[in-house]
Amino acid sequence: MKTNEIKRAGAMIYEDLASSIEKLPDDLAGQLIKAYLRYSFTGVKPNFSDSLVLDVLWANAKSQTDRDYEAYKTKVLKNKYAAYCKKCKQQKIKALCKDDWDECIEKGIDPFTGCIENESDIDQLDDDYYTIYSSDEDESF
Repeated sequence: MKTNEIKRAGAMIYEDLASSIEKLPDDLAGQLIKAYLRYSFTGVKPNFSDSLVLDVLWANAKSQTDRDYEAYKTKVLKNKYAAYCKKCKQQKIKALCKDDWDECIEKGIDPFTGCIENESDIDQLDDDYYTIYSSDEDESF
């Protein structure tokens, strides 16, 4: 997981999924619940190709979980941008517009300093802008 990626917060089992789980035998219900929780926290998708029932139930559960996660990410980013704007106001500096702020966050760049927040993210940035020298390279100029 990248440092700028929003961690999944949890899982919610809605009534329609719960009623479907209630109708399943315990072994299948357990498989579905474990897969649902694993996906909700990690994003790891299960493979239910051997069970049509679980595959159909999973498709519905996954789509709801994905919608919940997208709504959560939107809310978290909105709150982070509001906190950034507040901090800018307190420091009497002009805040970046939302689009520029989003771009910084996406690239792992601190919007205040322009510095890369996590060195492992450097590899994902355009080499035209950043040159990385390892400590074992010849340093004689």
